[in-house]
Amino acid sequence: MRVHALVLVLTFLAIGPIGCTWFSDTEGLEAQLDTKAKAKPKADPKQKARAAATASPPPQTASSPPAAALSAAEVTSLLTGNSMYAGDGNFQFAALHQTDGALKGKTWNGETTETGTGNWRVEPNGAYCRKWENSWAGGEWGCFKVFRHGNALTMERVSGNGANGEMTLVDGNAYDL
Repeated sequence: MRVHALVLVLTFLAIGPIGCTWFSDTEGLEAQLDTKAKAKPKADPKQKARAAATASPPPQTASSPPAAALSAAEVTSLLTGNSMYAGDGNFQFAALHQTDGALKGKTWNGETTETGTGNWRVEPNGAYCRKWENSWAGGEWGCFKVFRHGNALTMERVSGNGANGEMTLVDGNAYDL
């Protein structure tokens, strides 16, 4: 009797009071539960552990940054003398990071082009910081952790102005800035 009562309580919790009215006796309920238990093969816990131990991590995409942000030396080496680019088909943006800490940028679409200048630096903790002299990003400093996957750079804001985003690293002054 205790087993039957326990089965009824568990069934009530699993399917609610309306579902419990479908069974007029505990034998019918036990038969239904036995049928469901036989239909679902039970997973071997050892097999799950082996699969988890041998599984490789999912491949990284540009939107899933590596576990650690780049170091100050890595960010400096990547950006010095090179450009970053972002575009969505309509709006495009490029920025050149000059060796003296100067920053040149431009935005363009099919109709207009706007240019800007500013400054950039890399903090000892690896944060990439930039300030535009025009209204871009409010004309204020913004600092970002930088993550890399191939030529894709993920910028994650840590302070100041600016938005998180995906940029593409491009060698040299590819956009005539």
